Amino acid sequence: MPFNPKIFCCIQKQLNDFELKKLKIVLLFVLLIQYEIGFSQWVPAGLTGTSVYALANDGAKIYAGVFASGAYVSADSGSNWSVINSGLPSQLSSFDCFISCFTVMDTFMFVGTAGTSGAGVYMSSNGGESWKAVNLGLTHLKVTALASEGYNLYAGTNGGGVYWSGNKGKNWMAINTGLTNLEISVLEIIGSEIVAGTSGGGVFMSNNRGASWDAINAGLTNLNIQSLLIFDSLIYVGTHGGGVFKSADHGNNWKAVNSNLPLNATIYALCKSDNVILAGLKNHGIYASVDQGTTWSSFNDGLPNLVFTAMTCNSYFLFAALDGKGIWKRKLTDLKHMEKN
Repeated sequence: MPFNPKIFCCIQKQLNDFELKKLKIVLLFVLLIQYEIGFSQWVPAGLTGTSVYALANDGAKIYAGVFASGAYVSADSGSNWSVINSGLPSQLSSFDCFISCFTVMDTFMFVGTAGTSGAGVYMSSNGGESWKAVNLGLTHLKVTALASEGYNLYAGTNGGGVYWSGNKGKNWMAINTGLTNLEISVLEIIGSEIVAGTSGGGVFMSNNRGASWDAINAGLTNLNIQSLLIFDSLIYVGTHGGGVFKSADHGNNWKAVNSNLPLNATIYALCKSDNVILAGLKNHGIYASVDQGTTWSSFNDGLPNLVFTAMTCNSYFLFAALDGKGIWKRKLTDLKHMEKN
């Protein structure tokens, strides 16, 4: 059959179209992989170059306590931050006093201050636009932990134990009956029960909103508590130098759950998203567990350093603070991938 240029050109065009489609598919696949890699890791979320010692959120906004700078707020998941120091103590701009904790009660926000010269508790009723001191009766002003339940507000202090206020901080009273260690590092509330972690005295529980306390340390071989997490019938504590301990019987007995965690880890924070438990480690970044603490995996892809200081999460992101590196965030959907794997 004689050569027909028209047929040849038609065949060549079909082949070219086929190769072009293949190339487009390959390029799309590569782009999808790059997209997944790019977003399946930590990314910056503002306050670059700072050291953030406290993080919290109210669902809509993220609050940060920045060392030697004061309080900041972001309404767009860390893309932009605004300083909110009006009414807060002037010593927050020094190294003697810093924001150590936040808690939210309805439309009210509270901050606790600590350091060599703590300034007690401050309250804002307008999202942090202005603050006022609420320290009447609070005789120990180095506040290391805050927790709220209904209209009950609790403050843990460095050396003064636990204080309670039933009127949004207008008046405080000490509630330390049974507390044999007054160095409070963390507080958590579940219903009418309060759990307090101490520096050197282990864990204490109150079943009557703080009227009395009992030590619950059986099996807890490290009594320097840094963090607490309570959900369902489980209690987890993070220790200074002893990793994570878990109790499945209301604190009556504890066992270490440190498989795959660095040896002698210090756990600055614990939190939970769906079925994943997250731990923030002093010099090892973030670890995650999908099996209630039985095993742990590193969750640090993209972090510039591993010197962890604080953590919080909203409905979409996990936020972590790194010493001198500001705040970083990661999508919570990455945790769902861990659950599937």
